[in-house]
Amino acid sequence: MREIPVHNDTKHNMHVAGAVIRPGETRLFPEHDVPEKYLPEAKAAEEEKKPEADPIAEIAKGTVAAVLMTLPSLDEEALGKVEAAENEGQKRKGVLEGIAGERLRRAATAATGPEAPQA
Repeated sequence: MREIPVHNDTKHNMHVAGAVIRPGETRLFPEHDVPEKYLPEAKAAEEEKKPEADPIAEIAKGTVAAVLMTLPSLDEEALGKVEAAENEGQKRKGVLEGIAGERLRRAATAATGPEAPQA
């Protein structure tokens, strides 16, 4: 009979098959006693279901300073997505002004050429 390890990675006691698993502990149980959600196959399937994190949404969740630091590295499409996320979410003045400033900087660079000295 196969034994399945069940690890408690929460801050609270877990109850499995009539036993208590304290936070941070792992206990072995016979496979037929383990609820389906704790089986390795179920956990693997659950991990596959999780959507990948949207990098633009992660940028938009950052502090104003963190968002402003990433703006120069974004392409125009990503910059637009950050702006849309900000308008749908927190609508922080500093971020929106930073996006507008980045667009102006890019327009000025495109108009004068990248070799021209900046004032």
